Amino acid sequence: MRRRALFLPLSASLLIPSFADAKPLDHDVYDVWTAIDDEAISADGAWILYSLTREVGDGSIHIHNLESGDEHTFERGVDGAFTWDASHAAFRIKPAHEVVRQAKRDKKKGDDLPKDNLGLLDLATGKLRTIERVKSFAMPEEAGGWIAVLLEKPAKEDKKNAEDAEQNESKESGPEAEPEVAPEIEPTPEPETKPETEPEEEADAKDDDKKKDKKDGTELLLINLETGDERTFENVLLYAFDEHARHFAFTTSTKSGDDDGVHIVDLEDDDLIHIATGEGEYKSLAFDKAGEQLAFLTNRDDYEADEPAWTVEYWSAGDDIATTYAASTDEGVREDWWISEHRAPRFSESGARLLFGTAPRPTPKPDPDDPDTPLDDELPTLDIWHWNEPDLQTMQLNNLDDERKRSYLAMIDLEGDRSIVQLADESMRSVELGPKDDAPIAAGEMDEVYRKSIQWDVQVPTDLVVIDPETGKRDVVLENVKAQRWRGAWLSPAATYLHYWDYAAGAWMAYDIEDGELVNLSEGIPYDVSNELHDAPSLAGPYGIGGWLDGDDGVLIYDRYDIWLVDPDRPGSPRCITEEIGRDENIRFRIINLDPDEDFISPSDTLLLSAFDEVNKNDGFYRDRVRGRRKPEQLLMAARDFSTPRQAEDADTLWLTRESFHEFPNIWVADPDFSDMEQISDANPQQDDYDWGDVELVEWTSARGEPLQGMLYTPPDFDRDKQYPMMVYFYERNSDRLHDYSPPTPHRSIIRFSFYASRGYLIFVPDIIYKDGYPGRSAMECVIPGITKLIDEGFVDPDRIGVQGHSWGGYQSAFMITQTDIFACAGSGAPVANMTSAYGGIRWGSGMSRQFQYEQTQSRIGGTLWEKPLLYLENSPLFHLKNVNTPVLILHNDEDGAVPWYQGIELFMGLRRLDKPAWLLNYNGQPHWPITYPNRRDYAIRMQQFFDHYLMDGPLPQWMAEGVPAVDKGRDFGLEPVSDR
Repeated sequence: MRRRALFLPLSASLLIPSFADAKPLDHDVYDVWTAIDDEAISADGAWILYSLTREVGDGSIHIHNLESGDEHTFERGVDGAFTWDASHAAFRIKPAHEVVRQAKRDKKKGDDLPKDNLGLLDLATGKLRTIERVKSFAMPEEAGGWIAVLLEKPAKEDKKNAEDAEQNESKESGPEAEPEVAPEIEPTPEPETKPETEPEEEADAKDDDKKKDKKDGTELLLINLETGDERTFENVLLYAFDEHARHFAFTTSTKSGDDDGVHIVDLEDDDLIHIATGEGEYKSLAFDKAGEQLAFLTNRDDYEADEPAWTVEYWSAGDDIATTYAASTDEGVREDWWISEHRAPRFSESGARLLFGTAPRPTPKPDPDDPDTPLDDELPTLDIWHWNEPDLQTMQLNNLDDERKRSYLAMIDLEGDRSIVQLADESMRSVELGPKDDAPIAAGEMDEVYRKSIQWDVQVPTDLVVIDPETGKRDVVLENVKAQRWRGAWLSPAATYLHYWDYAAGAWMAYDIEDGELVNLSEGIPYDVSNELHDAPSLAGPYGIGGWLDGDDGVLIYDRYDIWLVDPDRPGSPRCITEEIGRDENIRFRIINLDPDEDFISPSDTLLLSAFDEVNKNDGFYRDRVRGRRKPEQLLMAARDFSTPRQAEDADTLWLTRESFHEFPNIWVADPDFSDMEQISDANPQQDDYDWGDVELVEWTSARGEPLQGMLYTPPDFDRDKQYPMMVYFYERNSDRLHDYSPPTPHRSIIRFSFYASRGYLIFVPDIIYKDGYPGRSAMECVIPGITKLIDEGFVDPDRIGVQGHSWGGYQSAFMITQTDIFACAGSGAPVANMTSAYGGIRWGSGMSRQFQYEQTQSRIGGTLWEKPLLYLENSPLFHLKNVNTPVLILHNDEDGAVPWYQGIELFMGLRRLDKPAWLLNYNGQPHWPITYPNRRDYAIRMQQFFDHYLMDGPLPQWMAEGVPAVDKGRDFGLEPVSDR
């Protein structure tokens, strides 16, 4: 990798003016600060691309040559990708922000709104081709030379212009064109009103369209990037390359049904094959890995039915037509079941298995034309809650669409008798066939009889099952196990073991499928492999597994710091491959998988390890080996936070981000030794124009004698001999994020540390350790001693301390102001005010009961409301509101699905009744936090006005002084200072 000077990719037009003196951050910076998105590296490691995006306005895409340092920059580019051979880069070009805004002002909608274009850059020549009105594009995953581009429908105006031009051309050049002569007698004008009934054929067509909801396809371009040749196909709806670019498949669709079908282009000889035709719908194109087989779904044979049945179709290279491989009437499909349209078929890695979904046939819809069918207003509308249902009605209703689309895995062995084997069903929803779907056995879980306990138990038991894929025969091998999957699969890579984390045992377990024996994999590891810092009244989870060795000859297990190699045949004799350096030096080692397609670790592999120092929070990388006794080799450690490196597919080039509180997470590239790191992007050079501040690690002891850490953000030119106002923010443990960048953009729920530090605040972010049953008191015992220690240092103004938190942090801030007057003001977002009323409620975002949260997880009460009522009362701010002397800004939105917004109302109404200063912000229709940019910006402004008023002697805005009457809603936002009115 050739060294070069740092390249600054932003053009001068995107930079804000430079100032001689830095200035504090303000809300105007939201318009200029950028984020990095859509990063990609070419397979050969020669090129890297990324987009710079803004909260509002236009961004840009940057395509960078790592050898020469040359860079191509295109305004409004997003979603970039390289061809596999790195000959081209393709990306979307968004319409200009102001153009879209004006179109909306002009009341344009749908197809008439500005659409994306496609940029296609030849990396060798630097020549850019632009294709207009692009809906989507795709390229083969493991081959270059091709791109497919699906176009949007033309705008009505464009379509009309094209039709007019065609008519004019016909008039001018057609052999029978008549000269344009004005008629002697003016024709009778057509009536201005529409006829009462439409022509019979059109009405029938519209009724049929509504019934079927069938889509018209659009134009598709298939471009050969090597030759420049391209083909155009009309009415295309879906399309897919096989990953090696041997074949290209696409479906066509028209509302009339005249051009419905599936078609394949042989990309080597350019032949076009129509493998399935006929009126109907075709979907879910799926090639096998070799590109020689294709599967898809169609309802062509039953299309006229109200709810047509689907079939699985199969095509093999050399065939002229596709063959039906699975239909609802086939043996192997259960009675009253059918092929599901909601699970795409797929092939196993080897191509020997075809997997798809089946499901019970839904209850037929009542015939609306049947006179015995009740009208809608003649039917009751209700939900029936049953005490013994596996899932609450709210969960069922919340997941209603998913449940209606739920399917169950079925399989055809393409090298066997091709019979259909049903693997999953209602009693066993989840089945795995190993990482590549080729395992000789399958594994599943049955939790139906236990699912009711999810209402109060976060670790719901399950029965583990082994399945014979050839016959579907099941054997329940473990019953009533509180188990957690590893990486979403039960099976080890070679399918020797069914492995899982056993919560009750606090151990990694492996069931030997052949011998039928259960092995405790972690029994020989001398340290706890469950979370040592777990502080909730539930069973602790694991630190994780680094991977299995080839052939299941060993498994790599994490403790808090180190990595242990365990032989499943001799689990009592593990070996620490990191030589316990992690525990000795407080460094947390974890394996970085640079090849996500690989399912196992070779014993001869060199391992790249992430490394995190738990004491000073430095981050970096080490190198180690599975075999051989040697200490891990340090490659890089720094006072920075690094993202997980990714590697180019066919090169040693690594790319990652590096950040600190001062340093935006720009893209860097590195060699495998991290000895030649180079910065590629420079997303926000304007940061130099603003005051920024600093951060340091602080330590103190809790009221219970526990050593604690936290972060203290300081203003620019911090002087320890001066006193500053201080904001306090907390949410469990945060000190590991010491080196995180804090972009000055409007957060959805909390203060931005960079913003407040820039404006002269200290910000204290303490860690909290919890004691079961006393979450509120625990927060007090950890946070208040940290604050008092900082006050004792002399640089904190004890009369100007504010606190802000959201959700769990919002609860804690609300609780604290009932116990102490140390805060001059408080911000409490989405707080639980009353644990007694919240306990029996529903988390509407998921439909789940809230009971588990209070008993076992974050709220940490450790028992039911009827078992420990006094703890619920003690920990509820509502019952202590008479003690509050702190002004409170509450945020709680009316569509909050995590914390019911009546909790915020209970807090506000209690404070209002007690005549305590309180404000409640409700961003209408927003969930647990404001999510739209205008709402996030507004909340950031109001928080600053609130805290500035109480901590900086800032002016009192109208909304705080008198509120905003409902009659002025949407007209007057009350942000101006009262003095300006």
